[in-house]
Amino acid sequence: MKYSDLKDSLRKDDPEFDSRVKAEKMRVDMAVAIAKKREEEGFSQKVIANIAHLTQQQVSKIENGENCNIDTYFKAMAALGLNFKDIAV
Repeated sequence: MKYSDLKDSLRKDDPEFDSRVKAEKMRVDMAVAIAKKREEEGFSQKVIANIAHLTQQQVSKIENGENCNIDTYFKAMAALGLNFKDIAV
């Protein structure tokens, strides 16, 4: 099966397919931006966690692509001075 046929089939079966894909892409883009900025600034996950009032484990989950609450992403982004215009879309 070609990739385009698979996408068409998924769209047919799930009317929210495109919005789900967009949401997942945004989540991944946020995680990448957070990890990249943290590394560029030379901060440990623990430092960002303390600034954002998160645990180091939560920051690790973000960076490892695990599904987290959207507020967790926003807190980590704010701790790093990131906003949505900084996120690759």
